[in-house]
Amino acid sequence: MISLRRASGEWNILYSLTGSVERVFGTLKGFTALDCVTLRRLDKVEIHCLLSVIVMQAMALAKAKEETIGQVRNCVAHVA
Repeated sequence: MISLRRASGEWNILYSLTGSVERVFGTLKGFTALDCVTLRRLDKVEIHCLLSVIVMQAMALAKAKEETIGQVRNCVAHVA
């Protein structure tokens, strides 16, 4: 684990990204049922989470290719 000082420029850059990361986590939990995972083994949970992220990215890519870039954030609602 890398230790960063709180007042450093690198820490400020990483901290500024936390909002977008939390939005992605909230989207994944809300629309891909990651808030009620019933799997018991860690490897199965990891696969479930990874597949959810892949589906979300694939839908965003499809929306970008259709040139409906404004609907990229809404694409996850159609998956679940």
